[in-house]
Amino acid sequence: MRVENRTYLNNATVYKHALAVKSQIEKSFSGYDKNTNTEYRTNVTFDKNEKNYVMAFTSEVKKKEGNVIYTTQTAGRTDKIGDVKNNTMQVRLGAKSIENQETTETETESGRTGAHEYGHSLGLLHPTGDPTGSPDAVETTTSSPENLMRQSQYFEGEPGTEITNKQLEKARIIVEEQQNL
Repeated sequence: MRVENRTYLNNATVYKHALAVKSQIEKSFSGYDKNTNTEYRTNVTFDKNEKNYVMAFTSEVKKKEGNVIYTTQTAGRTDKIGDVKNNTMQVRLGAKSIENQETTETETESGRTGAHEYGHSLGLLHPTGDPTGSPDAVETTTSSPENLMRQSQYFEGEPGTEITNKQLEKARIIVEEQQNL
């Protein structure tokens, strides 16, 4: 994953937030499923030469529809859901003070946002309320307050950072399918 600084903040400040994203991804997307005896482990590597898979820290999250680019009010965005080879994920880092490089987001907040957007790149969606056992189902919003893929406006208190085994398995399948392309 290549990290890009599209903010007014210096690279050292952005890199601290990139490390927070890396840490949260590795924590959230690793685990053990005792039912299937499967160990999931995620390791994030930064590569300045990576051309197609980017985590961009930006002052404003942008969305393109056709030839029009919009600024959104969201904390993050992923260009292509389920694309682990050619994707750009955005994490907003607003500058509270450019002089001393303070941001409006904490490292915990940007770490969660970046990990959430990474989940989208792996094909995970926001919980839809589908309690069935279908392969695309995730926990309902009310039954999974700790789920990383919940949108932050739908929770009270601290946002969750957990991923279920079903979500890990869905992500694993998507990654393996795209590695074979």
